[in-house]
Amino acid sequence: MDQPSASTIKADPIDAFIDAYCRRRPVSASFLGIKDYDDFLPDLSDKGVADTVAEMQSLRQRLAGDSIDERLARNFIGIQVAEFQSNHFHHSNPALYTGEALFGVLRSPRRLAAVPAFLRQAEKNLHSAPPQWTHRAIQECRAALVILKRMANAEAALKAFEQFHEYLKSDLSYRQRTQYGCGQGFFDLLVARGHMLTESTDEFLRFAEEEFERHQTAVAPPDIPLIQDLSEHQRCWESCRNLIEERGLLTWPEFPLVFKRPADLVSDVVGDLYYLSYRSPAPFGTPLPHVCEVNPCGPITLKLNHVVHHAGPGHHVQNYFAYRSESRIGQIAAVDCANRIAMFCGGTMAEGWACYATDLIEEAGFLTVEEKAHQQHTRLRMAARAIVDIKLHRAEMTFAEAVDFYRRRVGMSEDAAKKEAVRNSMFPGTAMMYLSGTSAIHRLRKRFEGKMPLREFHDRLLSYGSIPVPLIENQMSGKP
Repeated sequence: MDQPSASTIKADPIDAFIDAYCRRRPVSASFLGIKDYDDFLPDLSDKGVADTVAEMQSLRQRLAGDSIDERLARNFIGIQVAEFQSNHFHHSNPALYTGEALFGVLRSPRRLAAVPAFLRQAEKNLHSAPPQWTHRAIQECRAALVILKRMANAEAALKAFEQFHEYLKSDLSYRQRTQYGCGQGFFDLLVARGHMLTESTDEFLRFAEEEFERHQTAVAPPDIPLIQDLSEHQRCWESCRNLIEERGLLTWPEFPLVFKRPADLVSDVVGDLYYLSYRSPAPFGTPLPHVCEVNPCGPITLKLNHVVHHAGPGHHVQNYFAYRSESRIGQIAAVDCANRIAMFCGGTMAEGWACYATDLIEEAGFLTVEEKAHQQHTRLRMAARAIVDIKLHRAEMTFAEAVDFYRRRVGMSEDAAKKEAVRNSMFPGTAMMYLSGTSAIHRLRKRFEGKMPLREFHDRLLSYGSIPVPLIENQMSGKP
């Protein structure tokens, strides 16, 4: 499979790092708005992985400075090298391949020709897989078959997905791996180098369990009726913006957004994909207004999830500030890509801020009694996800026990509990970033109470971009 090659070696080490990142991860580059690699899919062959690791190791030697970006780049390289060397990702997760191929094509149809070789590579790489990961990949294959039949010039890619679908059902399904966790060593690496938490994993787990017990009685109220009129989303968005501006809570930027239904190409299969209603705008060459794709939903989901958490003061406002931050890694780290965000280090700020924004809007009196009750249940669910994240990957909880925990202790349906546990298991350290980021922002706000107006505090916090909240805490506190 042909791959892009480096044209020139960048003199600036961060330039060189970002150039290598985009070249080695061409689908992620497309989500960032960089079009140079729109014909390519990643090279995850043994040689491709070895070349990537060698280039990363060489880059790490150049990234020897004390700047925020150099430190984050070194940490990213350490995590990625460990990920390639583990048996948790490209050797065991077929959904990595289905997600990368399908969303790569949706981002740029020029990749259609690269799909057959990429999926053949997947068959060669996959030694075994946890059965629920294989089931997830089968679902994504079925969705891909529906989508590709609607696309022009997709015959070869369609045939490749049909063959991969058959391989998953008839071959990989019988080579099952029972281990869903990544192991304590790799998980602790993620916590230390990715989230940069000041506390140990054990200390954070105790905190998560205390939070879970504190919200144990929370019950989510029914979210009905379904709202069909998209103008309700826009009205709620405007009301939220007006309240924040009236209260002087933060600077709401001119970063227009519109709500629409998912395109006909994908509308009937979004439930089988990692298809986000709000997906980050590309930081480079962003077309505006940005589109948030929503299906009919209940009034609570409309306000708390679609408007506040995602398309309003949560992710959308945070993205605006991130794309203008001094940190170049902070500009791109939390951009939504095919399977996960661009860089793990962006998670505590991006998800922590979005959850904090919902707390903030509750403080401002924007929520009804029912919405406040739902928010309490969200806090319970957030603590539960952190607990499962840690215990599952440290082999202190099985996959079945994780599903049962979500079902019995959080009140999720069997299907929702299983989907949540699958996501937790595939991407270690991701579920805990919501609680860790939110709690760190609240802690930092308390430290600055009375020292600066709330708007100034929020604007300054957001100005650092999508970097670990503990690192922002050090910067705002004047620590080295």
